[in-house]
Amino acid sequence: MRDTLESLRLGYGEPVKPPFIIRLDGVGFGRRLSGFKVPRDLKVHKALVKAAKELIKYFNADYGLVISDEVNILVMNTVPYGGRYEKIISISSGIVSTYTSLSLRKNLYFDSRIIRLRSINDVLTYFTYRIRVGFNNYVSSLYHKVFTDKETPHLKVMIDKLR
Repeated sequence: MRDTLESLRLGYGEPVKPPFIIRLDGVGFGRRLSGFKVPRDLKVHKALVKAAKELIKYFNADYGLVISDEVNILVMNTVPYGGRYEKIISISSGIVSTYTSLSLRKNLYFDSRIIRLRSINDVLTYFTYRIRVGFNNYVSSLYHKVFTDKETPHLKVMIDKLR
């Protein structure tokens, strides 16, 4: 599934047409958020939700998902900035970075990319995959906080050991 979703990433100069996802990832959050609760502090989550809401409003988008240090925004109809890729990723990154930094009083940065969707069916596939990855990363963070294993076992093994 990962390879399929990665093949849908747009590159510079490619025209952006709906439906598509704007995906933003926190840069160096582990280091930059030292002092906050691990693996995810509620203050950090609320700041990301606030930033996602602002981005949805600004781009007149349709849906948002915040998981871990990721903000995912679904755009179904209105294409901002005439579909100019560079403009969409730079403005979205600026909005989320600014709102999150101001909320948490830390300089935080986000990279941004656009994932094209071939059809409405890709929406469910994309969000299901991102939720799975986010959940797996969360469990892995908890696991490594409790256990000193250098390798990360399968998700089921981690959950069983954490019980």
